[in-house]
Amino acid sequence: HNLGLGGAVVVTVYRRADGKEAPRLDSATIGKLNKLGYNPAVEAKGFTAQQAAAVRSRTKTSEWALQDTEEKVEARF
Repeated sequence: HNLGLGGAVVVTVYRRADGKEAPRLDSATIGKLNKLGYNPAVEAKGFTAQQAAAVRSRTKTSEWALQDTEEKVEARF
């Protein structure tokens, strides 16, 4: 949940629209699906330029926005 300055409240409910239980996936399967090789929800790792290019949009890319991404990420580790 999130409470705004004006008193507005935002609540996010994580539930499937069809009411079924979400399938349980292990970290190895998630790593294969996201092409990173690990589950970023449970493990923090850096990434290579090749890994970033594999998941980045091929049609909408801004070199200006990406110019110092690697340095910013490395500074957080």
